[in-house]
Parts: sequence; structure tokens; C-alpha cells
Amino acid sequence: MRLHYNEVCRALINAAPQELYFFHDAEYIKKNCELLLIMAQNRKVKISYGVDWLAGFRTKAACSLETK
Repeated sequence: MRLHYNEVCRALINAAPQELYFFHDAEYIKKNCELLLIMAQNRKVKISYGVDWLAGFRTKAACSLETK
């Protein structure tokens, strides 16, 4: 799992995340994180909005990665 927006962006560029998680709702993310959404859509990465458990990590974004 990678946390924070910069790590999510790095994962979208350098890896193949399985899913992106955002604390905020879809409307907020579409307005404020357009580049992340474009990169995720191009890679066909699933996106989840309103993910409350991110608050426990004190972050607003995360992504899951498959380990081998």
C-alpha cells in the first residue's frame, strides 16, 4: 500500500496499482486531482471515493499494489 498523493502519483507512473482510494468524494477529487484520475483511467485502475479508513492513516489518498 502506498499512501499520500505523491506516492499514488509515483505508483501510477512506475507501477501498476490495483486500486486508488480517496478520502474525499468523487466531486472533490474530479475538481482537485484531475491528473491522478486521467492516469488511473488510462491504466484502467479501479477508483474508490469516500474511503473513511484513510483517516486512520492521516492521509487523503492511497493505492494498493500487488506484491510478488
